[in-house]
Amino acid sequence: MLEDASHAIGAHYQCQPVANCRYSTISVFGFHPLKIIIIAKVDLATINYAPLAQRTVDFRNHGTTKDAQLFELLAPGP
Repeated sequence: MLEDASHAIGAHYQCQPVANCRYSTISVFGFHPLKIIIIAKVDLATINYAPLAQRTVDFRNHGTTKDAQLFELLAPGP
């Protein structure tokens, strides 16, 4: 479940902060007053599922990593 909180920074609903990932897996915020999630440029995301959080970091860095265990060596072809 994705929660669009682009215009809800600091908002509360029923004494709970909006986008606290209580009912969603990921919540996204945009800091520009006209920006919404449809533009596909998110300024901040809160995620409550570790594998998705790591994958999001990988996308943010365009797949670049310093973790040698994630490197894959390809054998030269014939």
